[in-house]
Amino acid sequence: MSTTILPSTINSDPAERMRLVGISGALLHVDSIDDQDRDLILEHTQAYWSEAEPRPAVGDIVRLDWAGIRTVRIAYLWPDGQFQPSRGAGSFHLLPESMSYSGALTEPRPTGHLIALPRPEWARCWIFHHGLAGAGRGLDVEIPRRVWVYDRSYFA
Repeated sequence: MSTTILPSTINSDPAERMRLVGISGALLHVDSIDDQDRDLILEHTQAYWSEAEPRPAVGDIVRLDWAGIRTVRIAYLWPDGQFQPSRGAGSFHLLPESMSYSGALTEPRPTGHLIALPRPEWARCWIFHHGLAGAGRGLDVEIPRRVWVYDRSYFA
């Protein structure tokens, strides 16, 4: 099942922190997500949202125009301040302190002109059931991620 974590309920009762929203047949071959899986997801999510000064991260959403029509996700961050967007296909693996991406990339873009929007959006990723790697152990989940847009000077 795809599991969604709600930002407003991250610190509430475990039974209320998440809601099940569907099954990804391609990834899920275990019976269901359980408390141990929820804890793995919450560990990442709480660390991500507790940053005092948000910065772009792998898995975040970037609107490439002000209309929000062209959106991508950050697939890789370069040390020189650039990011490479995903090409749409591919997958994001949720790790305890970050995400990793497998799939096609497009040309690098600068992060210096990105500004965070106030509302997060849901983004898909996956974890290994109980954190143990193996065939048929992938759990597809949705978590809230920051949304970034280029400031208007980038388009000038």
